[in-house]
Amino acid sequence: MNTKSKIHLSCYEFLSFASFFMVLPLFTLSLLKSQNLLSLESSFWLRAFNLGALISFYGAIQFLISPFLESLSTRSGEKMALLLSLVLGLLGSIGCALSFIWSDLLLLYISRALVAAGTSCFLFRKSPDQNSASFLLIGGILGAIL
Repeated sequence: MNTKSKIHLSCYEFLSFASFFMVLPLFTLSLLKSQNLLSLESSFWLRAFNLGALISFYGAIQFLISPFLESLSTRSGEKMALLLSLVLGLLGSIGCALSFIWSDLLLLYISRALVAAGTSCFLFRKSPDQNSASFLLIGGILGAIL
């Protein structure tokens, strides 16, 4: 792998992790302190549950979608899986922005699932000497942790 490819892959992995961690303060403020997504009359427990569900939903979707993207990568090549991953991530990011503009919690869940599906592609990237079963295990573990 040449240096340019390593730089591109590193930037992609940085953005993948940033898409999980950078939105946490935004979700916290939007769900717990303002009435953007939920009305202020809704209970604190409902707001906290939705915050926790949005955070854990990301890892659950990564856990579920990474085997499908890995098989797509095996069948049609790594470039196709990376392209699909980037398109899903882009659609999910646009959906997240629109969910805050339109104050739509369901759209936020759907777009968060698309972002998670888009960022799960790097979990199964492998070198020729590694088998896919170990990367499915790693993808499942990372998806469950995140």
